[in-house]
Amino acid sequence: EIAFNSKYLIDGLGAVEGKEVKIQLIDAFQPGVLRGSGEEYEYLIMPVRLN
Repeated sequence: EIAFNSKYLIDGLGAVEGKEVKIQLIDAFQPGVLRGSGEEYEYLIMPVRLN
């Protein structure tokens, strides 16, 4: 299970251009990477723990 702060996720989605966004995830303890189609720009987002 993985969770992100919704404010940071929305900020990242707004910063990435294009109609498609790729989200790369490794595991619940590593940052997620947001990339737009055809962009070199990457937005890292750290997961939060759910208890």
